[in-house]
Amino acid sequence: MFKTLLVMSMQPTKMFSAASMLLALVSRQLPDFFYRDMSQAIRSMHAIAMKCLVRVCPAIVALTFSCFVPDASAQESHELTDDLGRTVVVPVVSERIISGSDLGISTILIEMNAPIVGSMTRLDPQTGRPYMMGPSYAFGATLESEDIAIASVGRHVDFEAVAALAPDLIIANQFAEPVLEQVEQVAPTFIVLDTPDPWVTYESVARVLGRSAYAAQRRALFEQRLSAAREMLSLPDETTYAIFDLSRDGLYVGDRPSVTYIAEGLGLVPNDLMQAMREDNLFGGPVSLERFQEIDADYVFFPFEERGLWPFHAEMQEFERLFPGWCDLLTACREGRVIFFSSEIAFSPSFVGYSAMLEIAMSNILTHRLAER
Repeated sequence: MFKTLLVMSMQPTKMFSAASMLLALVSRQLPDFFYRDMSQAIRSMHAIAMKCLVRVCPAIVALTFSCFVPDASAQESHELTDDLGRTVVVPVVSERIISGSDLGISTILIEMNAPIVGSMTRLDPQTGRPYMMGPSYAFGATLESEDIAIASVGRHVDFEAVAALAPDLIIANQFAEPVLEQVEQVAPTFIVLDTPDPWVTYESVARVLGRSAYAAQRRALFEQRLSAAREMLSLPDETTYAIFDLSRDGLYVGDRPSVTYIAEGLGLVPNDLMQAMREDNLFGGPVSLERFQEIDADYVFFPFEERGLWPFHAEMQEFERLFPGWCDLLTACREGRVIFFSSEIAFSPSFVGYSAMLEIAMSNILTHRLAER
């Protein structure tokens, strides 16, 4: 019916018929006096129609149709408490989401097939172009392939670009707090915490999307797989691990979400240095050369940046320059128990990332144990 009306609206001589058909649709819902007034108005429209320009008539019907199109402001919403303890009114079903973290949030949104229209990005050191760390590794996803716009580069938020995307929900982490007041003027903003526990972010994003049951089901299935892997490896009690990498400030030691989750799921325990950092409520921190040997553990995980400032071999050369003979200082390195992997896995709170980390850890541990025979 609406298609017929639209076609007829393009022909001024048929405007009367179109308007009459529209009146028939709504007459039962109108008072009698309003019906009579509208009927008279339509007769007048018929007289005018013959003189109406073709470009004007479609606008008349379009205006009439607009009365029957649902208002976007009527979108159903409800209250949720975000990870900062704030009460936020969010859509029950979001249609246009902006992510404030490419690695921690965009990865989850893409994995859940959520309608993400904009994302925080970072610059590729090699090309200088913005990209999404995390989704690029986990799914081969790019801004172009997913039709996702740039909402920010690093922590520099383009508020005009964000507003132009007309989001109905913004999901960000605690690093958005300095600009939270400005961001909230654009759309409801839900904060999820970026913590060493990978499930905090995943379950918070799932909750705001109304996908908590989905996340719980996938977690249960994956943890069955992780438990089976732990049983197969049957590592000795108190088998230790540590995580370290090369940062701009030197050597960094500390938790990495998916690595910590997989390592401890397989039965490994943090070494004394990592445990001490946790007791001080630290994700991790720099370690001097004097304390370097405290990193040693039964298994040492070493993430490197695929898109970092240096390619892997160059990074190893830089590491050797900063810490000459580092491999000889660590029993784990001398015995081939250092596990190298992409840092995009280390920070990726996704089932794709967890699966990749599980396979890497198991492969390396099994290879080493076979070599010991």
